[in-house]
Amino acid sequence: MYTQILPSSRPNFADNAIFEKATLTLANDYYYYGPKAAATVNLNIYELSDSIDQNVGYYFNSTLAVGAKIGEAISLVNPALFDEALVKNTDRVPANDVIDTVYTVLDPAFGQRLFTLAKVGGDNGINDYTQFSKFRQIFRGLALVPASFGHVFGINPSSVHTRITIFYREDGVSKRFALTMSEVITGFSSFEVTRNAAQFPSFNDHYTNFSGGTVAATQAGTGLITRVDLSEVYTFFDGLEFPIFNSVQLQLESTDAHLRLPNGIRLRILKPNNRNRLPLRNVVDPDGGTSVVEDFAFELRHFVIKNSDFTLDVLGDENAAAQLRSTTAEGGTTVFSGFFTTFMQTQLRLPKTERLGTFGLIASNPDFSKSMNGFSFQKDKVRLRVFYTVPESN
Repeated sequence: MYTQILPSSRPNFADNAIFEKATLTLANDYYYYGPKAAATVNLNIYELSDSIDQNVGYYFNSTLAVGAKIGEAISLVNPALFDEALVKNTDRVPANDVIDTVYTVLDPAFGQRLFTLAKVGGDNGINDYTQFSKFRQIFRGLALVPASFGHVFGINPSSVHTRITIFYREDGVSKRFALTMSEVITGFSSFEVTRNAAQFPSFNDHYTNFSGGTVAATQAGTGLITRVDLSEVYTFFDGLEFPIFNSVQLQLESTDAHLRLPNGIRLRILKPNNRNRLPLRNVVDPDGGTSVVEDFAFELRHFVIKNSDFTLDVLGDENAAAQLRSTTAEGGTTVFSGFFTTFMQTQLRLPKTERLGTFGLIASNPDFSKSMNGFSFQKDKVRLRVFYTVPESN
């Protein structure tokens, strides 16, 4: 995991304040993937030598150069206890919430540098600490790298319990201040996957079509893997006179024996080049320039729902984002299914050039950075079930 350090408010230091130690605390989020047996995982902690660039798109196979090793930590991965804690932390009863953290002491030289920057500043004075744009050029972030592989587990960098704490002594009194971290603002997770014996050995390029074999897949946290094209469905119903949809259901089945399946799949609206379709349009400013604004009319006309990142999902029959929810059928088969009847009826009434017919199957819940939640399925196990009525002609 790569994460940036975020400076906190600066204490009012006395002249005689001296550094004592720096510690790192990491909060578990109780996500795991891998063997069910409990095990310890050793983490090596490095300072980044490359900055995390907010203008660059990072993927789950992206890497950054690391510098000096500044610490080690040991985490206990206990799937049974993690499952129990996750239930307690999501039951809306705060009194029984569980907090587990990993704690270690960091390299003194690293801590001294942070303390000195906070106390006296750098080349640009104290602004090197208080202004994030300057701070991130000096302290570029951290990399948390497991010393061995076998378990995947989650750390929550945005938790109030995840922090670097600087201890210092002033007038004989021990004091402290903390710096937080964020994977959401500046950071990402990275892992290596070997596909030599898998069904997708050459599936490495972004946005390009891949049609190997009879197997498709979806995977949480990684965006688009499998695309569904309904253009032929529209062509069929264009040949009927005034078809009325009673129900439209998309269903897929999987016998994949992954340890953890995603709980749902969303239908993300795509452009023909596999990029996300965004509800934006250009408008001409009074001074002759152009601006990009949100196209609210597009959202209403196409019966879609906008996410916080401006991506669009199909609006389902429950007037929320359509979700293919999972159930377990006889024989252990997992079935994902969901309804989006009104959406399909809406598209059929639009001009052919305006219809939305290309979707990505986006695994969700959990979604962000939980990339080991996924599964594969046979392409012939994807079915669109449409019940419709055609009025009789007089």
